[in-house]
Amino acid sequence: MGQSRQAVQRLANEMQSAGLLETQHNPDHQRAKLLKLTEKGHKAYAAAMQKQIPWVNELAAGAKEADLKNTLVVLQELADRMHS
Repeated sequence: MGQSRQAVQRLANEMQSAGLLETQHNPDHQRAKLLKLTEKGHKAYAAAMQKQIPWVNELAAGAKEADLKNTLVVLQELADRMHS
């Protein structure tokens, strides 16, 4: 999503150093490791969602359902274009 491979790798390394991620063997690729959230990572994610969910709900408060559905259609179309 607009990030270079190096930027993603740096972030993954920082998260691993902080104990949020761990690597696993990748059966589909010899050199590339899979990343998995640690218990600490799961707790950090849950804490972030505790703050994010109310914020998003407040952001959408008062919006008409039809407008939200139209927005979803446009966002899905843009996401599809990014992946094609």
